[in-house]
Amino acid sequence: MMDYVWNTGEISQTIIATQPGIYTVTATQGNCSVSAWYQIETCELNIYLPNTITPGNEDGLNDYFGLHDKYKAMIEDFEIRIYSRWGELVYYSNDKNFKWYGEYHGRINQNVIYTYLINFTDSRGVPYQLTGSITVL
Repeated sequence: MMDYVWNTGEISQTIIATQPGIYTVTATQGNCSVSAWYQIETCELNIYLPNTITPGNEDGLNDYFGLHDKYKAMIEDFEIRIYSRWGELVYYSNDKNFKWYGEYHGRINQNVIYTYLINFTDSRGVPYQLTGSITVL
């Protein structure tokens, strides 16, 4: 059995690097060991967001609009605003763990398109702004 130790203190075969820098790992099996290092460069944070949700289907798939867990560790300050087609604010959150189920005035309106505006900073303090639309089916 191979044992792994990273300079982050993690002891798994792989890790998720959320910051640029140099990461070292030592793999040991019995009396033999080998070390390696990996340099992670600073890169743009590209976030994928769905453009359609289906909360009314009650099938457990695409029920809400939210961030995938893999992005959350890279995001610091966060806020989202969702607007109706008339520009009325229908949802606001400053929690990166938000989940919006397509509610507007207490009910889910199907076959409606909303727009969103997301402002956040990444873990390096770089500001981002995302805009787009979300269709509730």
